[in-house]
Amino acid sequence: MSNEHNQSPHAILLSGFRRLQSWDHQALPPDDQDGEGNPLDLQVYLSFLSNALKIFHDTVLVLEREDGTVCERYDMMFTLKTKLQLRQRDGFFGAQTDVLLQQFPDLQAAVLREDMCNFYQSSHLPGAAL
Repeated sequence: MSNEHNQSPHAILLSGFRRLQSWDHQALPPDDQDGEGNPLDLQVYLSFLSNALKIFHDTVLVLEREDGTVCERYDMMFTLKTKLQLRQRDGFFGAQTDVLLQQFPDLQAAVLREDMCNFYQSSHLPGAAL
């Protein structure tokens, strides 16, 4: 298991973005870019974040209500953790992300999937949310 499982979700995604920044995007062949010349890897990460962070956002909106009991809040956090675990187990990163991943060679897609799985893994570490 990689050391990334011990890092925060933010640190894992930041390391992915740093890898993207270090690449020479001008040297990318046209099929590795979207229609605007952006690397497809970046599109994958942004699509994944848009999908994954919606789960957190929805939970935060409900938690911000002042009328919830401790038991209800615990249930919401448990539901969040369960959703993240299911997405990790099923390898679900969002429909648009899956379409983008199909454009990559198997090895490169596997690296991107591992980054996203590491995000899910570190998001529900014991003690992280519950």
